[in-house]
Amino acid sequence: MTAKRITSALFVIMSVTILVALAFRVSIGATADSIAVLRTTGMTCGSCASKISKALESVKGVALDGKT
Repeated sequence: MTAKRITSALFVIMSVTILVALAFRVSIGATADSIAVLRTTGMTCGSCASKISKALESVKGVALDGKT
């Protein structure tokens, strides 16, 4: 009877360990939660808007939607 409990406990511990490891691995990657939307509409100076757009485009992981 105690061998069955020990086996069950080890199975539960092993399962939880695997789930935690998988959850940690998933949390490291980029997710939809790490997306930020920055709006630069309403600028009256085209030169300023262009400079900001070029600066944002040079940053890794930043995508512009093409709207002006």
